[in-house]
Parts: sequence; structure tokens; C-alpha cells
Amino acid sequence: MFEVKGFQEHITRQLEDVVGVLKRFSNGNLKIEERNKELDGVGADLHSVSINNIPKENIWIFDNEFYQNKTNKENKILTSQKGAFSSAGKKVELTVIYEKDNYLYLILIEMKTSMNSKKYSEVIDKMESSLSTISVFLSAHPHFSQLDNKHLYPIGICCYNYLLDEATNSKYIISGGNRSTFKSNFLDKNWMEFIASIEPIALNSMSIPFLLFNNKNEPKTNAFDIDFKQIFERLELLMERKPLPPKKRF
Repeated sequence: MFEVKGFQEHITRQLEDVVGVLKRFSNGNLKIEERNKELDGVGADLHSVSINNIPKENIWIFDNEFYQNKTNKENKILTSQKGAFSSAGKKVELTVIYEKDNYLYLILIEMKTSMNSKKYSEVIDKMESSLSTISVFLSAHPHFSQLDNKHLYPIGICCYNYLLDEATNSKYIISGGNRSTFKSNFLDKNWMEFIASIEPIALNSMSIPFLLFNNKNEPKTNAFDIDFKQIFERLELLMERKPLPPKKRF
């Protein structure tokens, strides 16, 4: 048997120290890896993205694939029970939780080798599912559940190598070429941030910032870096434009 007294604190310590699904982060640099990579066959597959210069305070990481980061000895029991902290539906690669001022930012990060409007819809599905799962963990966490005057602020981020032509499924040449067949202008090279509509079942319908980060390396590589401050610089520029969310999902 297990005493109910202190139950919340015990579970929180287990999730952070032993399991690692929701944990504080103070390293400053984070490498996100695609662990179950499906090859697109369009060029260099994107395997990892590093986020640098992350604040060393008020940062947490939510990682549904926590068991991948353990040693073989630690991993034995975690692998056998890895489904205990997962829910149905696909999730984004990883979520960075950042507490600042009046907001609890939930930075949902997904990686794709290539992007088009169909894949955008798939990414939105992952973000909705991830937000619902995270909300359950946050509501049970002693720190987050007691926050007053804070607002959840989800930010969707998708990192990718290539844009795909809708009609031919071939790569665009970023420096030029005819894009008339590309149905969704949200992936235009000059429009890399916009407002997306989402409906996470555990929360409510909302409009969130959606930022696209393209691998600028030429030729394309399997990895690239992002500076953490870029996220908020681009967020500020987006909010200054006061954009409207799309009327429908692409």
C-alpha cells in the first residue's frame, strides 16, 4: 500500500528524477533527435535540431520518449513500462516549458525532413494531442498547479529541410522557380510565421503562433541550430503584424 499523504510530491519526484518525462532543465543547450525517423527520400533527412542559449532557470522539458535517454540498466524497467505515461495519438518530438512573467510558454517542437500542406495538418494534430497530454501532467504538478495569474501560451515550432511541391511532390528550389502549384502560401519563403487554429480536447479552441525554421545550410545537412532568443524575436514580430488565424485547416 501507499500513503495518500505526500502522494503528489512523490509522484513529481519520480517523474523528474527517475522517469524523466517532465523534468527541470538548466543545461542551456538542448539537442532534439528524431528517434523513429521515416526517410522522405527527397534529400538529406533531418535527424536533429539543437536549441542554444536557453535560460538556465524556469525551464522544464516534457519528453514522451524519456526512456530513450537512459542507460541500459535504467532503461530495462522504463522500456517495459514506457506506455504508462503515453496517451493515444502521435506527439511532437519534445516540449520546452518556460515560465516567464505572466506566461507559461509551452514550446512544442516538431521536426520534418520535408513540408507541405498535408504534413502541416499532421503537425497540428500532433500539437493538439501533445497539449492535451501535457495539460494533465501540469495540473497534477505541485509547482504548476499552484501558479496564480499565469496563462498557458503554446507556441508551435516546425523545423524542416525542404518544401515540397503539392502537385509533383518534388523539392522547391528556394532561390527561385514557379510556385503556382503550391496551394498553401503559409509555407512561402517570405511567410515563415503565422497564427494557427488548434483544438486540444483537454483545453479549448485557441489560436497559437506557429513558427517555421528552415535549415539554411546548403547543401542540406542532417542537423542545424536555433538560438532560443530567435523564437521570441520572431514571436514579437508576428504579434506586431496582428495576423488572423486561417479560416480552415489546410
